[in-house]
Amino acid sequence: MEKEIDGQIPAPRAFQDEPPEMAAELGQLEMRFDDATSPSPHAGASAGARVDEAGPDLLPLPTNLGEILARLEANPSRERRHVEMKSAIRKMGEAIRRPLQQIPTDPRLLRDLVCAVTPAAAGLSRARWGRLRSLVSASLRDMGCDLQPGRDIAGHSQAWKALANSLPNRAQRLGLSRFMSFCTRLGIEPDQVTETTFEGFEEALQRRSLFNKPDALHRTAIRHWNRAVKDVPAWPPIEVRLVPHPRYYSLDWDAFPASFRADLEAFLAQKGSEDAFDEKYVRAVRPATIELRRRQLRQLASLLVLGGLPIVKITSLAVLANAANATIALKHQLSRKDSANCVTASQHAWLLKIIAEHWVGDLDSAKRLAEIAKRLGDRPKGMTERNRQRLRQFDHKPNVQALLQLTRRVFSDARRDKLGTIAEARRVMLALAIDILIVAPRGTGVPRAGDSLSRCA
Repeated sequence: MEKEIDGQIPAPRAFQDEPPEMAAELGQLEMRFDDATSPSPHAGASAGARVDEAGPDLLPLPTNLGEILARLEANPSRERRHVEMKSAIRKMGEAIRRPLQQIPTDPRLLRDLVCAVTPAAAGLSRARWGRLRSLVSASLRDMGCDLQPGRDIAGHSQAWKALANSLPNRAQRLGLSRFMSFCTRLGIEPDQVTETTFEGFEEALQRRSLFNKPDALHRTAIRHWNRAVKDVPAWPPIEVRLVPHPRYYSLDWDAFPASFRADLEAFLAQKGSEDAFDEKYVRAVRPATIELRRRQLRQLASLLVLGGLPIVKITSLAVLANAANATIALKHQLSRKDSANCVTASQHAWLLKIIAEHWVGDLDSAKRLAEIAKRLGDRPKGMTERNRQRLRQFDHKPNVQALLQLTRRVFSDARRDKLGTIAEARRVMLALAIDILIVAPRGTGVPRAGDSLSRCA
């Protein structure tokens, strides 16, 4: 823990990534919403954050960041942390692009606004953005808002520390760290943990946390806990039930009739003739494509069951490729996606069309499925909201200049390294591809002589 110097509290670490092992389960790296200078969510305000001698506890809880900033400005303190908090709140309002009075302090509402920000679009580095989020979180707690801290500088209880040291790898220790901190704050020891404890942990993450994916963090903690129950002899023998995620609906292969599984594997294993002039010609398929088709057919069969067809009736691929049954499965998929046009549903329809025409021989169903696939494949014009969000970083002019100068900088770095590495060659290749796309986007022809490619020569 850092020491105080001249009565000032040093700034907490700006940013700390989750480990790669945990990132694999969460889908992406997440920044922590914590402040090492705040020992607990209910701690009183720091000397620099107090608005009067009575303290913030006697004032109404602030409902927006504007009120928090007003209370901080009411105190003329020049303490470093106090000044940084005011600056962080102002910068947070600029990044969210809303007046501070319209940015709520309710963690559930604030979380959506904060997580929608792209740091580069606000002209901030990831480290600076993490620092701002940490300071804003600290100011919320100092003003009495019930905010779940990311971590506690007090650490875990002795019992939890001993149990954490018995875990076989770092991924499990980090995956359970927040849960251990949660239990320590409430005085819950390892032998007192029940399923109700995990329910309370989930509620705290959902209602009082700014973590980007609270549900993923809760489910990760349960997985690591159940894994520890099996692998660590000293671990409390309480296995927590993990409710299947509503996003995943595929049934186990063993649940389907054996005849259906056999017919599916026969379809995937078909070779045909590789002679292009043969009537039975079948183009060679890569193993990755075979695995994709296996997964798609499992999804379709599961969707048909969820659509109301008894699973015992799915005895072959002919049942799936039937136009009426395929319509039931695809409609159920679209209802789950809540979208009028679904690329995945279109791909499923094309696969069933191929099966109906070339494997089952049901030409009527094949024709009907081809029409459905074409209609589902009609995409709306324009960018998706996800792509628009990714491009918002280029609203910041320095980011545009950095992109235009990227190739020059990469080539300069490569020239300085006389030995060269595979990684450096790959970096040069990608930079050159980016420059080509900048000069000649897809469908616009080749670049003219003297364009930006000449800068890299």
